[in-house]
Amino acid sequence: MPRGSRIRTSRVTLLAGRAPQMRAAPKRAPSAQPPAAATPSAVGSPAAAPRQPGLMAQMATTAAGVAVGSAVGHTLGHAITGGFSGGGSAEPAKPSITYQEPQGAQLQNQQSFGPCSLEIKQFLECAQNQSDVKLCEGFNEVLRQCRIANAESMKPNKLKRHFESKHSNLAGKDTNYFRSKADGLKKARADPGSKANKQNVAAVETSYLVALRIARDMKPHTFAEHLLFPVAKDSVRVMIGDEFVTKLSAVSLSNDTVRRRIHDMSADILDQVIQEIKSAPLPIFSIQLDESTDVANCSQLMVYVRYINDGDFKDEFLCCKPLERTATALDVFETVGSFLRQHKISWESICGVCTDGAPATLGCQSGFQRLVLNESPKAIGAHCMIHLQTLAMKTLPQDLQEVLKSVLSSVNFVKASSLNSRLFLQLCNDLDGPSKTLLLHTEGRWLSRGNVLKRIFELRDELKMFFNQKAIRQFEALFSDHSELQKIAYLVDIFTILNELNLSLQGPNSTCLDLSEKIHSFQMKLQLWQKKLDENKMYMLPTLSAFFEEHDIEPHKRITVVISVKEHLDMLAGEISWYFPSLPEVPFALARSPFTVKAEDVPETAQEEFIRLTNSDAVRADFSAMPVTQFWVKCLQSYPVLSETVLRLLLPFPTTYLCETGFSSLLVIKSKYRSRLVVEDDLRCALAKTTPRISDLVRKKQSQPSH
Repeated sequence: MPRGSRIRTSRVTLLAGRAPQMRAAPKRAPSAQPPAAATPSAVGSPAAAPRQPGLMAQMATTAAGVAVGSAVGHTLGHAITGGFSGGGSAEPAKPSITYQEPQGAQLQNQQSFGPCSLEIKQFLECAQNQSDVKLCEGFNEVLRQCRIANAESMKPNKLKRHFESKHSNLAGKDTNYFRSKADGLKKARADPGSKANKQNVAAVETSYLVALRIARDMKPHTFAEHLLFPVAKDSVRVMIGDEFVTKLSAVSLSNDTVRRRIHDMSADILDQVIQEIKSAPLPIFSIQLDESTDVANCSQLMVYVRYINDGDFKDEFLCCKPLERTATALDVFETVGSFLRQHKISWESICGVCTDGAPATLGCQSGFQRLVLNESPKAIGAHCMIHLQTLAMKTLPQDLQEVLKSVLSSVNFVKASSLNSRLFLQLCNDLDGPSKTLLLHTEGRWLSRGNVLKRIFELRDELKMFFNQKAIRQFEALFSDHSELQKIAYLVDIFTILNELNLSLQGPNSTCLDLSEKIHSFQMKLQLWQKKLDENKMYMLPTLSAFFEEHDIEPHKRITVVISVKEHLDMLAGEISWYFPSLPEVPFALARSPFTVKAEDVPETAQEEFIRLTNSDAVRADFSAMPVTQFWVKCLQSYPVLSETVLRLLLPFPTTYLCETGFSSLLVIKSKYRSRLVVEDDLRCALAKTTPRISDLVRKKQSQPSH
C-alpha cells in the first residue's frame, strides 16, 4: 500500500477507536447533580452539551480535540512495547477505557509536560478566569494547531520505521528495559545535584567568565576559539592528562557563543543600572554625552550617567547609539529620548547635561542642551571644562606664535621624510643624545604641544647639527640664536604647566566644585608669577632659568623674553577669566563649607533644616571625616530639602572625560578588521563598573558542548 494511504488509514483508525466511546456515553443514567459534578463520561460527551450549557460542559466541548491525544498515547504505548500491527490496517484500534479520565484532570496532567504544555496552561488559565469559555476560542485554536503539528511526527507507522531503522539493536528488549531507561532519564533531568548537571552548569559558567574577560580586554570574539581554547587544551593535555581534555571540551567558546554571552551580560548590566537609577534615594541623575565617528564612518553617540547609589555618586556607562543619518541637535535629542522612553525614565529626572562645544549641543536656541532644558527646566547645562581650558591656552603673543610655528615646521621637515628620519636617528645614536626621535604635533591632542616642545629642546644641539649638514639655514639659525632658544625654553615651561593643569582636570568622579577650585588656584598663580617677574624671580620657569645660568646671559639681555612672558601670562589670565567665570558664591559655599554660611543666605524652604544641621555636633563630625558627596548623600534622609539643593549642584558632570576615554576604547574594539561590529554590548561589558550577575544567567541556560 502507498505511504500516503497508510497515513490516512492510521488517522481514521484513531478517530474510529474514539468515536464509539463518545457515542456510548449518553446511554448512561443521567446525573441529577449540577454540571460541575457530572461524571467524566457525561462531561466528555458532545451530545450532553445542549442539555448542560454550564462552564464545564462548554470547556469539554472546546477541549474535545485533546481527548484524541489519549488515544494517540495509547497507540504509541503499544508501538514502543512491540505491539505494532502495521499502519495500514483498516481495523480500528480500541483504546482502553482507562484513558477516559475527566477532561479537566487530563489537561492538568498534560500541563506539566509534553510538547503542548504551554498551550494547555494558557487555555486552562483562560477557562478559569473567564465566565464565558467562548472567550478562550483563540487559545483553543492554538492548542489544536499544536496537537496537529506534534501528532504528525508521532504516528505509529513513523515511530515503527524510525525504531527499526535507527534502533534495530534494541528490537529484542522487553518493555521493562525501555521503562527503566525512561525513568532514569526523568531522574537525571529532575536532579539538579547530579554530576552531569553540575558539569553542564560549570561549563556554561566558564563560557560566561571567558566571554567577560574577552570583552573587558577588548579582544575579538574569535580570540577564545582560535587561541585561548587550543592553548588551554594543550596545557591540560601536557600537564594533567588526556582524560581531562574531554571535560574542557564541554565548554562552548565559539564566535557566536561568545557574542551571545556578551549580549546577555550587557543586557543584565543595563537592567541593573536602570533599576539603580529608578531606586535611587534622590530620583535625579545627570548625563554627559559626545559624538564621534568610528572606523566605518558611522557616527556614534556615547552617553554616561551619574546617579546616587550605595551612599555615594556612581558614574556608569549608559549607552552607545549610532546616528544613522545626520548628527544634529534634534537627532541627538530623539536618540536619547527614545532610550529614556524605552526604559520608562522621565526627562524631568535629568538634573545636569555636560557636552563639548559643538553648535549642535551648545546652541542657545536649538542646541541639545536647550532642548533638554525645555523638558527639564531645573537641569544645569555645562560645557566640558577640559575643552574650555584647551581653548583658553591657545592664545600666544605674536613673537612666541612665530617661534612655535618655526619649531613645528622643523619637526615636520625631519618627520615627513623617511630618509631624514633615519639620518637623524643615526645622528642621535652617534652623539648619544638623550632621545632618539622627534614627536609630531597633532592639534587634536591636548598635550601634544608641550610634549613636542620638550623633546625638541632636549635635542636642540642634534637638530642644529642635522640642519647644518642639510644646509637648511633657516632652521639652523633657529637653534643657534640664543634669543630664539630662550623663547623655546619658556614655551617648554609654560606648556608643561598647562599640561599639568589639563591632566588635573581629567579623571572620573570629579565635580564642578573640585575643578572650579583648581581653575581658581591657577588664576591666583598667574597673578603671583607676574609679581615675581617684576622682581626678576623666575623659579617658576625652571627650563628658562637653567638656560640663563648655563649660557650666563646677563639681565639686560633677558628683557625681550621677559616682556613676552609677562604679556603671555596676562593674556592667559584674561582668557581664563573669560572662559571660567566665577561660580555663585552662596550655593557652592554651602556645599563646600556649610558651617560658614549664614542662614539668611540659604533658600527659605531649607532654612529650618540648615539651622538644625549647623547645630548638630554629629553632623560636624561627619563633615570633617567624609568626602563632600558622601556627606550630603548621608544628610539626604534627615535634611531632604537642603541636601537636594546641594546635590543638584554636585551631580552634574564637569567634563566629558568618560566619553573621551570611551571613544578610545571604541577605536580598539571596532577596528578595520571588525568594522561591521555592533559595538554597544562590547563597550558596556568593557567600560561598565557594574558586574553582570553570571550565576543568574547560568540558571537560564542549557549547556551545549563544543564539538
